[in-house]
Amino acid sequence: MVKKAYYGITLIIAIGLCFALVCFPVLKYNKDSVNKNARFLINTYIEKGYTENESIDLTIDEISKALQIFGNIDAYKEDGSVDYDLLNMTLSRLRNKGIKYIDLVSGIKNQVEYNSKLRKALKADETLTRKEKSAQLKANRINPFTFITLVITIALVFASAFLIIIRSIKGLLELKKVKLFRISLFGTIVSLGLIMLPYIFKKQITEITYPSQYVNLFISCVSGSALCYYYFFGFLICLILSIIAKFAKRERKF
Repeated sequence: MVKKAYYGITLIIAIGLCFALVCFPVLKYNKDSVNKNARFLINTYIEKGYTENESIDLTIDEISKALQIFGNIDAYKEDGSVDYDLLNMTLSRLRNKGIKYIDLVSGIKNQVEYNSKLRKALKADETLTRKEKSAQLKANRINPFTFITLVITIALVFASAFLIIIRSIKGLLELKKVKLFRISLFGTIVSLGLIMLPYIFKKQITEITYPSQYVNLFISCVSGSALCYYYFFGFLICLILSIIAKFAKRERKF
């Protein structure tokens, strides 16, 4: 009966984890990390007459725009011009409330589209040699690999929470081979890794020469949001309960 209570708790936690990822931001800009790692950009805005806080906010918006994370909304009007009001609202949300999973997915889509348009534009430019076109493409393209890695990693965390739901139900039904320990351990480690992103990949960028450099700046300036803390502690509780349930099962045998 006690063991069933443990599985009931892990089931409730895992259901909460799955729903939370859909509704809440998974990453947020860490202003301390932005202040430290993007100082050269902040100083540029300060030189233009902005305050320290305004310069930090503008730097964050510049990173979001450079990596086109705002792609989950239509930022263009019917006449093809940019809808700056809508764009600024989205940038404000990314800066103040955090970055949702869908924002990262949209960022990948936009980065791929940007690379495709860049490739076509360079191909149509008859003033450049093939070697120059290749160099321009390499310099100005945005590598979506980092965002793809983040999206896959977060998807695996979600999958872990979903598996905990299934295995908790198996535990409640007293089926064999529940195996919550490994899944909970994986989820705990990955969610902690998301929280520690700016400390794991801390890198001060002294200048931005190519758009691709914004990717490294982004990774060193974001950390896991409150959702990642919820995931971390949720998986940690599931991990502890899985260990307790394991020992309870062994004691029962004896």
